[in-house]
Amino acid sequence: MLRKFFFFLKTLPSSNLHSFHNQLTFSATPHGSNHPSHILDPRIYTHLLQTCLQKCKQVKTHNLFDEIPQRLSQFSTTNKIIHAQSLKLGFWSKGGLGNVIVDLYAKCADVDYAERAFKQLEYKDILAWNSILSMHSKQGFPHMVVKYFGMLLNSGVWPNEFTFAIVLSSCARFDMVECGRQVHCNVVKMGLESISYCEGALIGMYAKCNLLTDARSIFDGAVELDKVSWTSMIGGYIKVGLPEEAVKVFQEMENAGQEPDQVMPKEVMGWKLLTLDFGLLVHAEALKLGLHSNVYVGSSLVSMYAKCGKMEAAKKVFNTVDEQNVVLWNAMLGGYVQNGHAYEVIELFFNMKSCGFYPDDFTYSSILSACACLKYLDLGRQLHSFIIKNKFASNLFVGNALVDMYAKSGALEDARQQFELIRNRDNVSWNVIIVGYVQEEDEVEAFHLFQRMNLLGILPDEVSLASILSACASVRGLEQGKQVHCLSVKSGQETKLYSGSSLIDMYAKCGAIDSAHKILACMPERSVVSMNALIAGYAQINLERAVNLFREMLVEGINSTEITFASLLDACHEQQKLNLGRQIHCLILKMGLQLDDEFLGVSLLGMYMKSLRTTDASILFSEFSNPKSAVVWTAMISGLSQNDCSVGALQLYKEMRSCNVLPDQAAFRKGQSFTTCLPAYKEEEQPLNYQKMYANPKTCAGNHCIGDSSGLICPLLDLGRSLVAAGQVLFNSWIKKTTRKLQ
Repeated sequence: MLRKFFFFLKTLPSSNLHSFHNQLTFSATPHGSNHPSHILDPRIYTHLLQTCLQKCKQVKTHNLFDEIPQRLSQFSTTNKIIHAQSLKLGFWSKGGLGNVIVDLYAKCADVDYAERAFKQLEYKDILAWNSILSMHSKQGFPHMVVKYFGMLLNSGVWPNEFTFAIVLSSCARFDMVECGRQVHCNVVKMGLESISYCEGALIGMYAKCNLLTDARSIFDGAVELDKVSWTSMIGGYIKVGLPEEAVKVFQEMENAGQEPDQVMPKEVMGWKLLTLDFGLLVHAEALKLGLHSNVYVGSSLVSMYAKCGKMEAAKKVFNTVDEQNVVLWNAMLGGYVQNGHAYEVIELFFNMKSCGFYPDDFTYSSILSACACLKYLDLGRQLHSFIIKNKFASNLFVGNALVDMYAKSGALEDARQQFELIRNRDNVSWNVIIVGYVQEEDEVEAFHLFQRMNLLGILPDEVSLASILSACASVRGLEQGKQVHCLSVKSGQETKLYSGSSLIDMYAKCGAIDSAHKILACMPERSVVSMNALIAGYAQINLERAVNLFREMLVEGINSTEITFASLLDACHEQQKLNLGRQIHCLILKMGLQLDDEFLGVSLLGMYMKSLRTTDASILFSEFSNPKSAVVWTAMISGLSQNDCSVGALQLYKEMRSCNVLPDQAAFRKGQSFTTCLPAYKEEEQPLNYQKMYANPKTCAGNHCIGDSSGLICPLLDLGRSLVAAGQVLFNSWIKKTTRKLQ
């Protein structure tokens, strides 16, 4: 074993072995040791220390944590060998070596070994504390950052400017404003507020938490502004929606002689409302400075193009970056997620893995969002296993994404189990589980979770209020809705877009249409969502008022949607209202909306059928593009059967089957009126001549064709019974989703 160890030492880079001798203030000989004296030579200690320091420097210089993750395991293995030998020789926890070992473990993201080594140190210097804080901040564990920072303050070790920068960065990332203010007080107490490193961290923390007044106060009083301070201030203005101020600061920075660096474009191009024009200018500036192929500038350009919906341009930038890292891959993944390209997210994720990059919390959040969108439950479960294996299960963002994936994929019990495992839940955690129960129509449990959230002192946001109001509307729970309304007023959410629109929808569906109208009148800005909710409510009780609202909508320049027209068409179900329905049909054609959309297609067919205009409905049906959905086929078959056109309904059913469209339960339920009068026949007989049969109704064997004494069967009902039995579960799931869309 000793020979192997000395061989390992010979393979390490040579260095001056005497440079650290004066730092060794303790005996290298363990108490009671029988080791030969040459093994305990202080030079071994010095060599181990220098090797660790060199590896730490390489990780920092080459940004291996982001760019070359496959080498991290090699560095961690080297560190474990050094750690093992220093333990065997009995001096690892004394002096600087133990602290450097902890630092290297932390830089290699080896959380378990870093924490174990840290706890066993006899003396923890500020390097070890900063290493642990930085590791937990990068891994996305803000509660651990706060915990270790508190332990540091109680340990007697003085934090430095790097300590405060790490903690403030974590506060900014996780929007922990109160914690950030307390850290600010400690910075002032220690007299470090004028150090540029702390100034930049404080400006960044306040700016990212949307406290621009505090950030600007520090910015204006700064002794010396570095690029971090300029970048943070620009990014803060962009985030709160003040692009003009951001451009002013950008110009001030150039006037002060500060050139944009590789990080600057990330902030300048980070907001969509700066629009593509300004982003293109910054891209041109990056090309001029030769930064376009830099990985950090490339990540920013990818994010900018993605936020502007230009994924082709983002992909071109991605392919031109010289050295890719996980940040760049995450920017591309995030862009695909934002623009609804779920399949591309999954493909890119596997490409990333094949290139040797290790996913982080952002990566897993993106791929889980894609799985939720596509309802890929099996893939989601496999990812969950990898997440547990790689110790990301306790990460807040990943935990929320897991809950969302399970809920949207129909595995509500798994979603709930994952939700209960999240220790530091935020509003997103509560929102995704409440929305999951609302979508599965378990309103009772949704109400219970909402109440539990409030009892824990977590104020509901716009999403949770909109979700619980949707539950109130589903069960026509007016009293519960009024209580939620009071809560929305308390939290200042009453007139916001989603919560306000949900209030209108709740009151309208509960029959309190006047209250719904009052909410709309109080909203500072009308939207298509709020107008649609009120139009749908009025359409069922006062069509004239609904039409007037629709006219107001057009006058105000609010673009109507398929839901707007579907709500009005569903009310035009009588012959005297057919003229209005025809006008709406003409307007739909004029606006170029797709008639074969399930919303408009079913609504138009229903209007003509209920108005006894089967010819018009048939013409409309023939104009739909192929292949037609099962919903449209069912709507047409249902309408014909309800209008005593059983021959046509049966013929249409045969056409549907010839088009390889599988009939659903609704098709058979609606078809019972014409299948019950089919004549029974024996299997050896020729197929039925339906027109001849209906020309002579007396040939019908009766109203009960199945199981009669002669053993005759009705083939259509037999087929229907088999299909319904086989597809019952699938259909129930589908009909719930379709019903929610139609509502």
